[in-house]
Amino acid sequence: MDIWDVLGYAVSIASKFCNHFERYPVMKDYGTVPADELDLKLDIYTRDSWSQTKIWDEDQPVMVFFHGGGYVGYDREHVPPHIVQSCLTRGWPLVSPDYRKLPQVKGEDILSDAKAAYDFVVERLLGLLTSGASKLPMKNVIVAGASAGGNLAILCAHHIEPRPVALLDYYAPTTVQDDFFSSSKVLGPVSLEPSDVERFLREPVSLGITPPSAAFNLESLTSDLSRNPKFQPLERELYPRMVLFPWLVQQNLFQDLMGSVDKGIDNASWASFPPTVIVHGSVDMTVPIAASEKLVKATDATLFVVHGQGHAFDEPLFLGDLGLYEVEKAWKALENVVKVHQAR
Repeated sequence: MDIWDVLGYAVSIASKFCNHFERYPVMKDYGTVPADELDLKLDIYTRDSWSQTKIWDEDQPVMVFFHGGGYVGYDREHVPPHIVQSCLTRGWPLVSPDYRKLPQVKGEDILSDAKAAYDFVVERLLGLLTSGASKLPMKNVIVAGASAGGNLAILCAHHIEPRPVALLDYYAPTTVQDDFFSSSKVLGPVSLEPSDVERFLREPVSLGITPPSAAFNLESLTSDLSRNPKFQPLERELYPRMVLFPWLVQQNLFQDLMGSVDKGIDNASWASFPPTVIVHGSVDMTVPIAASEKLVKATDATLFVVHGQGHAFDEPLFLGDLGLYEVEKAWKALENVVKVHQAR
């Protein structure tokens, strides 16, 4: 693994097959959180072959993908393999950033982290891709995310300028003002007790972690971006901190934690919302599909319903898997949106 310096940023690069993976620190002020204690990073996925064949300019589409995890778990490594495939096969770099986790911080802190990553992509990415030859801002940034990450993408579309050209939302809560977040909903067989979450509430501020079984693995893909038949995924292990999500829902705490940046479904901001494509399972019990149906009514969003599927159904899947039929249709719709914007 080589360490070198590009435009003042320390860069760690690891290459596998013909796919390129780069990890960048994002320079920002954390306020009361010392930078040397909380190292916010983003991962950039490209392809080795692009260094020889691709001509980069400011019109290049790029996707910023915010991982899911209920705002309480995982980190930038939690990226489904089909997300990587879907971006790179279209020639789009994929950026996966870190962000701080609830309940040790609040929504404005998380949005600040997302904005830092977004600004980095707009202002610095082209310079990195061209080895400093161009410093123009990127014009075609797409925001995307799964579950809580999808909600974070929605918040970016509300609050960040320049607004993204499009948004891809996987089964995300549209707003924490939804009745779901004030219903004391029990997301499990029994109610949780304070003792079930006490140790996680005492933890310091963190960016989360991703267990190896839930992290994207470069070895899962071949040089042509197809699924590697020799790759054996690890058995999914429990992630104990995820108990915080049902606890926060049960205690009706999301409105307090995220309310300062949330936009209710009647907010005027939806009128100028970017073009949006949504994927949602029809039997999602964690984030009911009604959340996405409300977003469709508030905007011109296009909803792709995956019948018979629940929350996070897509996480282990690769392009071509049967469970991704509607998802691949959603990506084609997203691609068309981006092409229309580029043609203006």
